[in-house]
Amino acid sequence: MTIITINGKNERLGKLFKTPKHLLLKDGMTAIERTVNYMTERGPYIVICGGHYDQGLLGFNRVVVSPTKNVIETIQQGLKAPSQQELYIIDCDVIPIKLNQPKGNTVYLFRNEEKRLQYSNFEVRDDEVLSCNEKEQIFDYAGAGVYYFESVGTFFKYSNYCESVSDVYKKMLVANVRVTADTTSEIFRFGTLHDITGL
Repeated sequence: MTIITINGKNERLGKLFKTPKHLLLKDGMTAIERTVNYMTERGPYIVICGGHYDQGLLGFNRVVVSPTKNVIETIQQGLKAPSQQELYIIDCDVIPIKLNQPKGNTVYLFRNEEKRLQYSNFEVRDDEVLSCNEKEQIFDYAGAGVYYFESVGTFFKYSNYCESVSDVYKKMLVANVRVTADTTSEIFRFGTLHDITGL
């Protein structure tokens, strides 16, 4: 199963675009269309929208939940209960181009060459995540916005009291659950305001 999360107010990119992030175009097609087209080959998908952020999603398999404080609450409300289904979580402003097959619980990463703190950051050795944080400490790799859990149940087990997906992985690492780093898949990111403008 793939879930695509739409729960933000687009406060950063909204300074440049009035268009919601999931409706930004890449090569004439919206981000959400491209992601759905690619991920449906891996099974069913759900677009989970927190509050009123479901603009432009008629025709998509979507669940609208009440407004939430963070992405984890949005996912928990949308999924409702644990299951044994595998789970991809994809941010609405990234587009998977070519994902490698995950090797267990996996986070897809890109090299944080500019050493910017505004990402979720991951310390990696070989293909294993050693530690992670949300905008607290810079490591060589940052989250690309695509995450994989071996099951929905695994996500639910470790996501209570978390605010971000990197928080979930952090709890897994504390519990000695192995998290694999994928640094070679191809993922398009619209990125942050700085990524686009250089400011």
